[in-house]
Amino acid sequence: MNKKNLKFVIAFIIFFIMIFGLLVSQIGSFAVVAEKPIYINLGKSKNVNGKNIGYGINDPTESTGNYIWQINQYNSNNVNDKVTNARNLYCIKAEYGKSWVSNGGKETNIVEYNLSYDLEQQREEILKKLVDSSDENTVIKNLLTPEKGAYNQILWILDNAYIKGQTDKKEFLSSIGINYDSTEKAYYYTPIEGYDYSALASANGYTEANLITDEDIKAVQRAVIWYYTNYLTDTTNDAVFNQKSKTDWLTITSDGTTYKQLADFNKFEETENGPLRNEQAQILYNYLVDAASKNASKYTEENNYTITKGVTVNTTGLTQNSNGKYRLSATRVDSNYVVGPIIIDKNDSLADGISITVTNQDNSDIQYTFTDSRGNSLQTTNIKDLVGRAEGFYITVSRSGIEKVNIKINTTQETTKKTLWLDGTETADAIELNSEQPIVEVTRATKEIPTEFEAQPNEFDLALRKHITQLNGTNLKDTRIPNIDETTLQTATTATYKHRKDPVVVKDNDEVTYNISIYNEGNKEGYATKIIDQLPAGLINSPNNSSTVVSKDKSGNIKNTYKLAYDTMTNQILLTIVNTTENPAKTLKAYTAGSLDSEVIEIKCKVTQEADTKNQIILTNVAWISEAYDAQGTTTVDRDSQPETFPNVNKNNMQTYKGDSSNDEDLSKKDNFYKGEQDDDDFEKLVIMPEEKIFDLALFKHIAAISKDQTIENGEYVTDNKNIDGTYLRAPVVTAINPETGKITYKEDNKEALTVEPGDYVLYTIRVYNEGEVNGYASKIKDTLPIGLEFVVGNEEYNGKWNLDGMDKDGRQVVSTTWFAKGQGAELNAVEGDSNYKANLLYALKKDGAISTTDPENPDYIDAQVLCKVTENATSDRVLVNYAQIADDSDENGNPIDDIDSTPDNFVNPDREFEDDEDLERIKVRTPGQYDLVLVKEDKDGVQLNSTAKFEITTNGVKEEKEITGRLTIAQNVPVDADHLTDDVYVIKETKAPDEYCEFDGTITVTVSKSIKADGSGYEKSIKYTVVDSKGNDITNKKDANVYLNDDGNIYVEVKNYKEPEIHKGVKDVTNQDSGYNADEVHSWVIESGIPKNVDDYKFYDIIDDIDYRLKFEGKENVTVKIGNTKLTEGTDYKITYTENATGVQDKTKSGTLTLTFIDIDNGMQASDKIKNNAGEKVQVTFKTTFAKDENGKLLAAMGEQIENQAKLEYTNTSSDNKVVKESEKPEVHTGGVTLYKYYVANNQKVSLAGAKFGIYATEEDAKNNKNVISTAESDEKGIVKFIGLQYGGDAKSDENNKTSNGTYEYDADKASTKYWVAEIEAPAGYQKYSGIIEVTINKDSYNEEKIQYEVENAKLNFDLALRKFITEVEGKEVTSRVPQVKIDNGKVTYEHSKDPVTVHVDDTIIYTLRIFNEGNIDGYASEIEDDIPEYLEYLPDEETNIDYMWKMYDKDGKETTNPEEAVKVKTAYLSKDNGTDKLLKAFDGTNINYQDVKIAFKVKDPNSNTTIITNHAQISDDSDKDGNPIEDIDSKPGEWNDGEDDQDEENVKVEYFDLALLKFVSKVIVIEDGKEKITETGYNGHEDPEPVVKVELHKKKINEVTVKFGYGITITNEGDIPGYATEITDYIPEGLRFEASDNPLWKDEGNNVISTKQLENTLLQPGESATVEVILTWINGADNLALKTNTAEISEDKNEYDVPDRDSTPDNKKEGEDDIDIAKVILAITTGIAKTYFSLTVGLLAVVLVGVILIKKFVI
Repeated sequence: MNKKNLKFVIAFIIFFIMIFGLLVSQIGSFAVVAEKPIYINLGKSKNVNGKNIGYGINDPTESTGNYIWQINQYNSNNVNDKVTNARNLYCIKAEYGKSWVSNGGKETNIVEYNLSYDLEQQREEILKKLVDSSDENTVIKNLLTPEKGAYNQILWILDNAYIKGQTDKKEFLSSIGINYDSTEKAYYYTPIEGYDYSALASANGYTEANLITDEDIKAVQRAVIWYYTNYLTDTTNDAVFNQKSKTDWLTITSDGTTYKQLADFNKFEETENGPLRNEQAQILYNYLVDAASKNASKYTEENNYTITKGVTVNTTGLTQNSNGKYRLSATRVDSNYVVGPIIIDKNDSLADGISITVTNQDNSDIQYTFTDSRGNSLQTTNIKDLVGRAEGFYITVSRSGIEKVNIKINTTQETTKKTLWLDGTETADAIELNSEQPIVEVTRATKEIPTEFEAQPNEFDLALRKHITQLNGTNLKDTRIPNIDETTLQTATTATYKHRKDPVVVKDNDEVTYNISIYNEGNKEGYATKIIDQLPAGLINSPNNSSTVVSKDKSGNIKNTYKLAYDTMTNQILLTIVNTTENPAKTLKAYTAGSLDSEVIEIKCKVTQEADTKNQIILTNVAWISEAYDAQGTTTVDRDSQPETFPNVNKNNMQTYKGDSSNDEDLSKKDNFYKGEQDDDDFEKLVIMPEEKIFDLALFKHIAAISKDQTIENGEYVTDNKNIDGTYLRAPVVTAINPETGKITYKEDNKEALTVEPGDYVLYTIRVYNEGEVNGYASKIKDTLPIGLEFVVGNEEYNGKWNLDGMDKDGRQVVSTTWFAKGQGAELNAVEGDSNYKANLLYALKKDGAISTTDPENPDYIDAQVLCKVTENATSDRVLVNYAQIADDSDENGNPIDDIDSTPDNFVNPDREFEDDEDLERIKVRTPGQYDLVLVKEDKDGVQLNSTAKFEITTNGVKEEKEITGRLTIAQNVPVDADHLTDDVYVIKETKAPDEYCEFDGTITVTVSKSIKADGSGYEKSIKYTVVDSKGNDITNKKDANVYLNDDGNIYVEVKNYKEPEIHKGVKDVTNQDSGYNADEVHSWVIESGIPKNVDDYKFYDIIDDIDYRLKFEGKENVTVKIGNTKLTEGTDYKITYTENATGVQDKTKSGTLTLTFIDIDNGMQASDKIKNNAGEKVQVTFKTTFAKDENGKLLAAMGEQIENQAKLEYTNTSSDNKVVKESEKPEVHTGGVTLYKYYVANNQKVSLAGAKFGIYATEEDAKNNKNVISTAESDEKGIVKFIGLQYGGDAKSDENNKTSNGTYEYDADKASTKYWVAEIEAPAGYQKYSGIIEVTINKDSYNEEKIQYEVENAKLNFDLALRKFITEVEGKEVTSRVPQVKIDNGKVTYEHSKDPVTVHVDDTIIYTLRIFNEGNIDGYASEIEDDIPEYLEYLPDEETNIDYMWKMYDKDGKETTNPEEAVKVKTAYLSKDNGTDKLLKAFDGTNINYQDVKIAFKVKDPNSNTTIITNHAQISDDSDKDGNPIEDIDSKPGEWNDGEDDQDEENVKVEYFDLALLKFVSKVIVIEDGKEKITETGYNGHEDPEPVVKVELHKKKINEVTVKFGYGITITNEGDIPGYATEITDYIPEGLRFEASDNPLWKDEGNNVISTKQLENTLLQPGESATVEVILTWINGADNLALKTNTAEISEDKNEYDVPDRDSTPDNKKEGEDDIDIAKVILAITTGIAKTYFSLTVGLLAVVLVGVILIKKFVI
């Protein structure tokens, strides 16, 4: 609106308000009357991209359907005055409203809605004013009354509705379960908890091409509202308005007339646009209906039916300070403060709108971390991640310099305003409605809400100190009470507690009193709930402690009560505070400077540790706080200690404990602060000084029993009767103890030798007494056995406690036991409290105690028993003496100690006087006759073989297996006496020969006969034997076995063995046992066998190899036989045969048998001279095989399968006629393979792809260059690529790590592998070749895996053209800033170029460039391109650019036309194949992209607005491949404008205008009277409205004497968008005024009362700028020259850079009403008063009179 129109409107409004205000000043209203009415009608469809899109429920033309009306909006009642930016409106009730129902909703039926209300905030007020019960009011009442209608549900639907331009569409779809997958570039449905509509959704998802549209969503939202307002309030409307569980109700029209189901819309197009949109619509409909129902209850009267969306800071339970900040706690953790908790509720919304700042007391930003209450990082720096965290989070900051922590959280909350529009009238008391449809307008707004917190560090800190106060009830002389210095507490976290910690001297049974002090060093009240005191072994809880103890405060008053519990197992005292209603726990006050609150607990402990004889014993105990509570009774974090942790101490490990490792080693300094490990633990120490006492152990040895076997039974004990009474005849007996000296008197046996028989078992008891004053251990006891007495090995009952130490220098066995040492034997693993704890300890003698042999014994003793066997022979008459001694001893603590009268382990000479820790026993031996049967192994020369053989020995019918190394006593000490005169029969058979020797083939039977000598003087024995081979032949007299009775009385059996030949086999080398081969490689097998040194004794010698059926024998001609480098001759040195096995493959056994014969006496083949001459050497046989194949050429070997092949050696020699078979190792060969899976992707599914050719290579380099291919393979119809017959693992011998102890090289072929590289050589037609190299590993399973490990994708060759549109020229000037910048990232192409409107001018010619890119990998053409002709752009058919680029025009029916007025679009085939192959768009290679350009020219027309954006659309309307054939674009459909497609683009321009306006006004009046000049400034600037008229009154007597001049201001203002110049201004002088050049030097007189000026011709006026010039006109004196004078000024010339004409005026045309011309008025009049001239602003009656004259003339004409 220009200035003049504005003046008129304002004047009119002021006048109207003055009158109307008097009439209505007393009338009130709460409706939003300040807002303009809205003008609405309904339409069945609206134009969307050139199509008339509309929606319905079912078929809206039928009774079972209904139109989903489009709401059309207007600025007035004029149907041609549609609004530009439509509001977001919804009809509340379908089929209601007189204008809609009676008139069928025609577009001419525009309804003015003049009342608007807030649907939530003004609900009750509206209800109060709907006073009558008319139908109109009832509809609104029901709407607004929750219990009558669906008010709550409607609120939820509107709160969550999608609003185009305000709601993020992806987020909206995600809220209903349709989520965008950025990788797949598609949307997939995932049910939201409580809302599962999977049955409606497509598993393949949705793309942008078939995504639900904005219009679809709005139609569904309207239908959901009607579900509640039309169906639920009247269920008879079920067929139309209840579409739950239905899927075919939503219909659509694209021509405004014909409706079809959305599910059938574009059904058979590739995108399935309609069916898939319908699926999403049904999901949305069902979700909104269900969710509205479920969430309706959230809207309550209490929250004014309003729910705010957005995250909110939960301040429940927090208090505010005077600044309104919420208080948080700050807890110290290590060097940080942990502030919180802070809880942020999510409120079912996203956490986008939230930020946080953290500052200190100076409001300076500080570093912080998001943590839990312990200060552990939550691993995020984004507060959005913490929204909705139920337990909240904490802010952790460094303590350094922190006095206060300020936290400010800004949250953004979204509100939905729901405005109810009605048609009616409103008074102060009532609303009267017309029967029109109620409309709801939905708008969204956000607001930022700050929440501030403040935290001042509030630290919890308890400390503990412990000190000794009394010993046996007497105060210590040297105080140990802490001297407390609080200075360090001001700067650090703990005070300084100075007191000594050196050990206090105590002794056994002393009672020690301790004080445990608890201090509160923090500024938070609290108390210790549990305190533990760990006592050492040797210190226990005093019996004088009560089960409850009390603490005292600093004044000595009782403070708290603690329960005392003592655990004897752990030796811990636990103090637990009593906290009951009757006896509540009292807190320690928070620390303030000079006031360190504390409480003291006193406990007593008793010393139970005996003194050591040599060393001090340190007893350390440690106390700590194990649990603490704050004043609220909850556990809290201590700032510098963790009650849940404690020193690593127990009752046995604290002797050297000194607290903190930095503590001084000297603990006696009273001014030292000896720290605990933390400040909540402390220690104290006691010391027990050593005491000198006599240590004296004594040892006695006696025979307890003699037995014929190892089991000692009643009657075998050496006692005073046959049955045991517990007293051994030879045992020591204590008869007296001197109470003064402690000397013990014993009754001892005289040690006369007991008689035993050879082979008897003798049980000895060794007893050790403690005769001294010190507890101690017999740590080691030793027994030396004479020759002829043997320690019984293996007897656990007696000898399990003993060790056989070996022989002394005299050949005597020495045995010892440490069973009775500290911690050994019965004490092993025993702990205090166990029954066997200190079981081995010998307690000191009680001198004044009675003698006792029962527990407790006095003197105390232990018995050690040892069982020995008599081995002395019958000819001996010696006395056998064995000696026992204590070999080591220790005190109670295991420390070495000196015996008063003996030295352990010093027995050497039995002739010296015995010490009391030594003793002996004696036996005398008489032996009967006997013999041994000894087996001896010899070689063929009679030399004993000292390698191991096995024999089966049967002795008198009892069979057993025995091993022999050289010789073996089969039967030993076999008695020959009156009791043993029956024959002994021995059967001997070799079952395994010594290594490298042949097994003896014979069974030897030896019979030993015993009888009385003929003279009766004794006993004699005789032997006979037989030898029979395995075939039953008697070989008794052969040289290989001999049995004889020797002079020593023993029987010897000699058996000879001959060295046996060996056979070994390998692959490539005889030692190589594993080899991998490729399919077509030849395998070389090596067999090696030794030629026996006694080869003359051999009758038969063959090497045989059964070749596996999976191997093919490569012929006898490939067999070589050598001894060293000497090649043997077939026929002379050996014979060779190969026998094929016809059924080997069928039976899966062998393909044939290879036999080499070297000796065959029975068939006349003697060993050749070469064989004989090389006896003892090795013969080597080499032959070759390959992998066998079936008739189809397929390998019989399975991939990954080991094929073993073993050779045999068969021979016989003169030892026996039996054939011996020896087998070699089983070397193996194997081959492997690998499978790959070839596929392409369609509809997000993998599809098998046949016909892809691959090669496999030994190196990556070969694969990259396709060199040295090993084999090739092609994918089959299942996409499977199979490579077979590939070696893996190589040769075992290639790696020394594979060498075994026997010299062969082996590896586990099941674990072997080899790497290969696979490359695609040729891709199937229509697919890209895979460019990568695949590294594969061949192993046992790589070919046979159930799930194929290696997958290779082929990308389909895709045709993909893209179009970008941009302006390159405006009115002949090049534009380069809008050229798209192409970005290529991993093969993906994006374009960056501005789409902001280009500023142009009316009549400008614009050149657009349409650039076509080939983003696909197929060559092709953009056969046709189309461009629309938008409003305000004129197509120029004769313009050179348009001719060159072959554009043609088409009308709205798609027919070609030559009339630009009829044209709606243009098309060109400029880039088609028909116009040359140079137009071909080459395929995109992933790096470089090919493009072609087309240009088009338009001329700009006037849109009459500088805000109108003129948008021009272009798209590819047809394309083809390189041969001109039709082809399908992968992501767009030519000729269809679908959002998101890349074959279309738009460009935008907006018009800027040139507009200079002129204002004229009277700026001053100059009056010259009586020679005096008076200048009066008016103060006007031309913007006064109405503009005042300047009046000058003249005295009639002075009329010809006075001079009156008027100064006029002329202001030029640039009201346009283009800078410009007012190069000339013309002024038209009215009659009665004259121009005087002297007053106006810058003006020019043009004659005829016209003047002009060019003062501003060089003054550039920017948009919005103004410039003013002045002209002075002089009144022509005369009584007839009075009344009104109107002066007019006009811009007569202007210019600008673009030569754009002024938009609303024409210079120098003197046309009133234009804004470049204006007037100013003056009046001269005669006054009859005092003769004085003056002027005034005439505004009273004159203004009223002139309003019709001046204003109408000025602003209407």
